[in-house]
Amino acid sequence: MKKGMMCLAILGSMIILLGGCSKNQTSQPSKSHPEGWARGSGDNSHAAKVVASGMVSCTSCHGQDFRGGDSKVSCLKCHGSYPHPDGWIKLNAGQFHGNYLRQASYSMKECQACHGQNLKAERGGKICEDCHVTHFVESQWNAVGDDNFHGAYLKSGMADLDKCRTCHGDDLKGGTSQSSCYTCHGTYPHSDDFANNGNSPEFHGAFLKAVDYKTNACTSCHGADLQGGSSGVSCTSCHEAYPHSASFKADKNSAQFHGPYLKANDYEVAACSPCHGSDYQGGSSGKTCFKCHGSYPHSPTWLNKEDARSHIGYLRGHRHDLQDCQACHGDNYQGGTSGASCYVCHNSAQGPENCTLCHGSSDNMAPPRDTQGNTSETALGVGRHQFHVADKKYTCLLCHAVPASFAAPGHVYQDTTPGHAEVSSLWQWNSATATCVTGCHENNPAKNFVWNH
Repeated sequence: MKKGMMCLAILGSMIILLGGCSKNQTSQPSKSHPEGWARGSGDNSHAAKVVASGMVSCTSCHGQDFRGGDSKVSCLKCHGSYPHPDGWIKLNAGQFHGNYLRQASYSMKECQACHGQNLKAERGGKICEDCHVTHFVESQWNAVGDDNFHGAYLKSGMADLDKCRTCHGDDLKGGTSQSSCYTCHGTYPHSDDFANNGNSPEFHGAFLKAVDYKTNACTSCHGADLQGGSSGVSCTSCHEAYPHSASFKADKNSAQFHGPYLKANDYEVAACSPCHGSDYQGGSSGKTCFKCHGSYPHSPTWLNKEDARSHIGYLRGHRHDLQDCQACHGDNYQGGTSGASCYVCHNSAQGPENCTLCHGSSDNMAPPRDTQGNTSETALGVGRHQFHVADKKYTCLLCHAVPASFAAPGHVYQDTTPGHAEVSSLWQWNSATATCVTGCHENNPAKNFVWNH
């Protein structure tokens, strides 16, 4: 065959071949998606097709992992988490959806695209609440006052804390969510010991003591007045008088001051003991009542004058300072905020300030019975008082500066020698030897007697 004819033959064959490919190519069905495929809604929307038939047909182009395949177009380019991987609903899997949400700061935006604004499966077919009984959209779940607020949800009884533990862990301190309930709630959810175990470090009294009894963490659930709030549980259902109001401690003119409160309850202090202890020295609260009240709450033997814990014993140990008494019984001892008058028992002139209540007797105000209750002449406070007063008929003024009143400076208050009666400097009294140097005993050794021998 000549060279020219050969070229024509080859060219013809190529034309035939090319024609055949063209015919075969155009006869194949198109794999392109219809108009509207990428939209989120509509008859041709891929979302509608996926809900209707699943995603099996997508793998031929987008790959078994939907990350591109032959098409080089990854479904995850638009869908941050969908199609879900095999471990999506497996709690301990690395691809668990809880891990994905944690990395997304628990934003539900991606979920809402398929599961709906309220995650109730507008077109996704799966309702999140089928597994997560208590999980709602964050804007609702954390919105106080919303019907889906988690506080209202728990209060309603529709769920208990066991449902929360699925994500937040058995101790509710994070779990797979790594979001601790205690980030917002200082003490809630409460432990089993929170309400009843006074010996536990998790007891609510111990918690409050650690924060100097600031109840800020309590008010979010129990209300600003701690009378229930969203929890519906009032703190005063157990603590009749606690948490104390701002007026309870210091505002004597307020009806909420603790004085009127106790008066209205006939001074029954049993409600105070759970926090302040059975002896009111602090208890779990660490706050002793005696920091402000030197003698109150009174001991059971307060009125038994023979007992060391009686009010007489207390006053002897506290320099006979009656200011503690006046705080409740009034400046005139007629009742004050307590309503109990000291004159019921101390009904002589000057009432509780009568001289012989502290020293002396009904005969005169000179010992025996000194300010500490001693009656023997060997006691320095007793000594030879009655010999000088009853036998010699000396007046108290001869040796002592007699106060004009109980509260006169130098007697009980502003006293430079507490517990001792000042002796006139004329006699040069020596308390170490219990003798007078001058005066009646001056220059006469025979008369230089020791006071208490």
